[in-house]
Amino acid sequence: MSPQELETLAPLIGFAICAFIISIPVVAFSARFAVKPVVDALIRLREAQGKMNSSNEMLVLQDRRLSLLESEMQHIGTALERLAEAQEFQARLGAPLSVALPTARPAPAGAAPE
Repeated sequence: MSPQELETLAPLIGFAICAFIISIPVVAFSARFAVKPVVDALIRLREAQGKMNSSNEMLVLQDRRLSLLESEMQHIGTALERLAEAQEFQARLGAPLSVALPTARPAPAGAAPE
């Protein structure tokens, strides 16, 4: 390039540099304000999904706890039945016998006692 061509391009190059220095921040702020609602919506969506996942986990945990409580109640019921049977058995052991014992018959008058 000749020096004359450089002299004619110098103001154009200076203008381009100034335009870039000014336009880059303007474009960045515009993009930030344009993209911010989209980013906020995506953040809210992820939070909602996280809450749904945690609520599902809570439901699974509650179901597990409920099944454990049900099995514990069944175990307690079985133990209570066994305890009632044992108490009934102990009561029968301690009850007086109601078996009729043979009574002694009086010996006939001339018989010798054995």
